[in-house]
Amino acid sequence: MGIKVKFSNKFLNDLVQDSNSGIELEVNRTKFVKVSPFELQNLTVFIREYLDSLVATFDPELSGIILSHQKIKVNPQFTVQDDGSNKLLYIADIYVFRPEVGSVLTG
Repeated sequence: MGIKVKFSNKFLNDLVQDSNSGIELEVNRTKFVKVSPFELQNLTVFIREYLDSLVATFDPELSGIILSHQKIKVNPQFTVQDDGSNKLLYIADIYVFRPEVGSVLTG
């Protein structure tokens, strides 16, 4: 397994308040994840591992790098896809790093 990156809520909230940080908080963002029938057996563990794997990766839908997920709510209903997987909806507060060209990062 790769290196896990974790940021404290206080640290991220302080960065959100700093207009030069490039960190924004997307509140109550709705996203979908594909879940196999096997993963439904322990959905809580699957969701946590899945969301942790997204940290420090670029998300085209969010146009930025995901730093953390907070206040995660999973809709217990899901849609079965043609390939046998399930489409599961979750809502979370997502901290996103969106640097702008020419911005100067300090730290």
